[in-house]
Amino acid sequence: MVTWSVGSSRPALVGSTAAVLTGGGVIVLLLVDSSWRRSWRAFLRSCLRERSLPTKELAPTTAPTASPAGSGKWQLAVAQASWGARTDLRLATCNAGVVLLAGYSGRRHSDCWWTADGRSWCCWLRDEDAQFSRRIQHSLVSRPDGVLLAGGQTAGWRVVNDVWHLSPSGDCRKVAGVSSQKERPGSKTDGPVEAAAPWRPRSDFGMVELDDGTIMVAGGANGRRVLDDVVWATSYEPNAKIRKEAAPWGPRRGLCAVALPHSRAIVFGGASGDGRLTRDVWCWASGKWHSLGEAPWEARTAAAACIVPAQGSRGAQVVVCGGLGASLEGNAKQRALADVWCLEVGDDPGFVPNNDDWRRPCDSEAFPARSGHGLAWSPSANCLVVAGGVATDGRFLGDAWVCPF
Repeated sequence: MVTWSVGSSRPALVGSTAAVLTGGGVIVLLLVDSSWRRSWRAFLRSCLRERSLPTKELAPTTAPTASPAGSGKWQLAVAQASWGARTDLRLATCNAGVVLLAGYSGRRHSDCWWTADGRSWCCWLRDEDAQFSRRIQHSLVSRPDGVLLAGGQTAGWRVVNDVWHLSPSGDCRKVAGVSSQKERPGSKTDGPVEAAAPWRPRSDFGMVELDDGTIMVAGGANGRRVLDDVVWATSYEPNAKIRKEAAPWGPRRGLCAVALPHSRAIVFGGASGDGRLTRDVWCWASGKWHSLGEAPWEARTAAAACIVPAQGSRGAQVVVCGGLGASLEGNAKQRALADVWCLEVGDDPGFVPNNDDWRRPCDSEAFPARSGHGLAWSPSANCLVVAGGVATDGRFLGDAWVCPF
């Protein structure tokens, strides 16, 4: 409840109006002279912020209606979520639910939101409270103790290679500092150059942390240059031992990278250095890369992918959805996609999936077409959560969809 009191002085009233709300409440609008307007605006903003933003407490949620495993029956969880329509956001499994972080809604964000079921979202971190810069095209990695935010593009189109750890309590800790093309030893900066992660600054890249703690960073963009490297690191610290290799798939940005059980990984899709959309699939297993060839789905970039853990007799699966596909004939503009594909990835350390095993659990569009969206698995609700993105016509999307498994 917000209580208003009358002070010893009061503004000069120019006029007023009132409206009766459902349930008996009343809103009174007072028109005051210009000398009081600024203070009233600040007061109202603080009241609205306190009343509209959820707290860090995780409220009970209702799980989506169950569907047969892998049925692909997507349900609209919320048409306009409290985090607002945006693209280039990232989702990751965290605290038995799903975390959403940062993105672009006409401006960059650094806020963090949590949900168990895609319907109710609670704010863990506001834009103005974040210690890290607002960004897009970053990476978000799930860990047992929270999530790791890495890299991306910040204000002024600056690419960075900082790493931050966010815990379910809302605490934020810097793991590696910030560096960029403009922040090098000997350069003129406003402050000292901090030690950063042991890989080159980049955005629109893939990053995973394997079961054995190894970190893999792949591709992305550094300015106009599309990167063709794979970096293996033992930690996120600046002095971590690293190994670099040329990516067997060549320069690539907007690719998907997903960690698999038993320290394996799968990488697919994205746009090559010349802008060509791709659909080749690569699997890291037994200490080397295995080419799986081209997937049966359409070539794309800016898609979203995640792992669904093994359940019962069904093995772990990689799910990919949406993205930006090639233009239709006679249309120069690339179009957003709405398809969903699954691939069972096995539970053996040396198992390499077969590209022929990709399946499409639903023939029709699962949800409105989009790219630059997020996808993650919610363990507590046993469902996939898709959120945000941008439609073909450029509209930012603020909806969330769920698919029970």
